[in-house]
Amino acid sequence: GKPILTSDVAGCRDLVEIGKNGFIIKPRSVDSLVEGMEKFIKMDRKKLENMGEYSRKLILEKFDENVVNNILLKEVNSIINSR
Repeated sequence: GKPILTSDVAGCRDLVEIGKNGFIIKPRSVDSLVEGMEKFIKMDRKKLENMGEYSRKLILEKFDENVVNNILLKEVNSIINSR
């Protein structure tokens, strides 16, 4: 459970709810990276901990292997049953 600073690219942006568990920066932009890092540096420790906890919660809800496997199985069964 860590706060996230990630680039605005597919696969990465899906992990962040801006301000709740992290921030999204412009890809290949040093200025955007600096701005994002400064947000974390200026943030109090409790807020960072809360962001980390929220990150963990999101990962468990959206990307836990059981959740992902169930979604995959539903899609496969839907395709098979539609034939």
